[in-house]
Amino acid sequence: MVQRRLTRRQFLSFSTAAGVGALLAACGGGPDVPAPTPPTVASSGAPAATTVAGQPTKAAAPSGAPTTAPAGAPKSATAGVKYAEVVTTIPAKFTDPPVLAEQIKAGKLPPVKDRLPEAPLVVKPIEIGRYGGTARVGIFNTDIWGGDQGYVGGNDQNFLRFTPDLTGAVPNVATKVDVSDDKTTYTIHLRKGMKWSDGEPVTAQDALFSFEDIIKNTDITPAVPIDFKPGGKVMEMTAPDDYTIVMKFAVPWPRFLLGNLTHRYGWQRGRQLHPSHYLKQFHSKYNPKADEEAKAAKYNSWIERFTDRMNAAVNPKVPNISAFVVDEVTPTVVRLRRNPYFWQVDTEGNQLPYIDVMEMERLQDAASYDAKIVTGAFDYAVANTSVLNAATYENSAAAGKYRVLLWSSGRGGEVFFQVNLNVKDEVLRKIHQDVRYRRALSLAIDRDQINQLLFFGRGTPRQMTVIPESKSFKPEYERAWSAFDLKQANQLLDDMGLKWNADKTIRLRPDGKPMAITFDYYDAEGPKTPVLELVTEFWRKIGVDVSAKAITRTLLTPRVQTNEEAMSLWHGDASTDVLLPVDRKWSTGKFGDEGTIAPLWNQWFETGGKAGEEPPDWYKEALTTWQKYSETLDPALAAKLLQSQADNVWSIGTVGMAPWPFIVRNTLRNVPESGIHTWDGLFQYPYHAPTFFFAQ
Repeated sequence: MVQRRLTRRQFLSFSTAAGVGALLAACGGGPDVPAPTPPTVASSGAPAATTVAGQPTKAAAPSGAPTTAPAGAPKSATAGVKYAEVVTTIPAKFTDPPVLAEQIKAGKLPPVKDRLPEAPLVVKPIEIGRYGGTARVGIFNTDIWGGDQGYVGGNDQNFLRFTPDLTGAVPNVATKVDVSDDKTTYTIHLRKGMKWSDGEPVTAQDALFSFEDIIKNTDITPAVPIDFKPGGKVMEMTAPDDYTIVMKFAVPWPRFLLGNLTHRYGWQRGRQLHPSHYLKQFHSKYNPKADEEAKAAKYNSWIERFTDRMNAAVNPKVPNISAFVVDEVTPTVVRLRRNPYFWQVDTEGNQLPYIDVMEMERLQDAASYDAKIVTGAFDYAVANTSVLNAATYENSAAAGKYRVLLWSSGRGGEVFFQVNLNVKDEVLRKIHQDVRYRRALSLAIDRDQINQLLFFGRGTPRQMTVIPESKSFKPEYERAWSAFDLKQANQLLDDMGLKWNADKTIRLRPDGKPMAITFDYYDAEGPKTPVLELVTEFWRKIGVDVSAKAITRTLLTPRVQTNEEAMSLWHGDASTDVLLPVDRKWSTGKFGDEGTIAPLWNQWFETGGKAGEEPPDWYKEALTTWQKYSETLDPALAAKLLQSQADNVWSIGTVGMAPWPFIVRNTLRNVPESGIHTWDGLFQYPYHAPTFFFAQ
């Protein structure tokens, strides 16, 4: 619960302790990685005008930029960094990983040329690697698949892959995707001869199964996601042959290329392809006894069994197209081995991955995870590291035989705040709808102090907006109403008629009640509580008393959706060109637990007027601008959308693009020195983790 008040000195002590206290448990370090065997070398082969919501007809001019970002803080996390890349030249011959030699000799596996597709994906690594070794990672939930294992294991394998700066796409599962001039038809060409991890062929039938029998099956997916039904009509999918998939929409849908063919947004279980040959046995359409067999297996229905069996996080038997497969599951460790049918090679023809084995230790909690890190138990730790512990990680690096890389979080805001324009309290609702109030809250935040205290001066104090890698980024968007200016903040509140009480300790509402607000939040994915501690102290200096308590997401979701929360906070992903047209959580707000900007108005918008409340024109314009941008990707509409956020401060930003600590074993190579670690790009997906290897 965040309801105490901290002095700056107390906060400094608090943040330092937070980084150290969780790491005090003594844990044994992991063994050194044996020297791997080198592979045999193969032969080479101007913003639009927007309506500004709020009361003064003549608003005060926007305040300037916050204090300049620290010297050396990069505007782009990817500029000048060396990355692995996809190339088109196929090597003249291919090399088997030595660890598979006995299975091939015994006839249990075919040779590599028969396991690979006709045209495997060829990756030019940062450097040619060496085969062998065991990568040790950790997780603190019950899943058998995900987190750091998922990053190293290349779990995400979509039709296309992001470029490192998240602005484009290159081939991956698909050799190419043809897009019609009118952006209504996407023709996907699969790799002939590509196989699932059990050796069965990957074909267009797997795509049809994923769409027709999972996404369009209302027992499994109650409603088809908007991603697949723009204009209100569900897309058509056909398969002219085993290696061609055609997706046709009723209206132009340009966002689909990055948002749904490169990203996995909207797909069930995050998979564009599901192994139909395995899953059909659990589906009632293909097995008349599916329900009977499900109940015999202690499931309530075939639907429950099917959704369980297609979930790789709980089912080790479901085939995949990732770099590793589950070998053994125990209460304390999940052991994975290389997928012998993995369909990627390096430029010398060596089948990837280079690493043979992965061991994922199952831990109790984040404190155990961090304690293991500082003892050097893990070769790679990223998914659950904390910037609050960065100094501790670095202090233990030499003894733990690892290095600490600081990537960008890729977030336009590590934490952003929203006030509820539809809050049930009518007096507070009127205050929240006045743009001067939102601007005042923004001006009262000392973003430099947050950056220095929590992010070591390595983040960027800014307003909530897209990151510099976006084609739509403009510096004025991140500067809008983001300077620390208590004088102007107080003047805006004075102009609104929010007078101070007699002791000048808090401002009063027009009805005489104090400006005191409480709300609930979900504390995960970043230092939300420490940021909140600081921001609420800043707001008290302008007479607005905000207090909050952390609750579970399960409890938070219905409270937001029933309009019970006066405010909210969340983390600002969807800040790149990938998800800006897909997810409007901060650019306009949306109906869901990730924000409270206007739950009733967003519900009306998303249900076509069947629920919620119709918004006024000044807010409706923001929603229709996002919708038109989402449908067209028109740069002028993107500019109008982002200018609307800058002017109206729908979302109040703090610090963005903060460092994300990467813990990497000194001998683990081909891990880029910097990049963008964000949901928008599926975290490590653009960076070809199957090329990681252990140097001798």
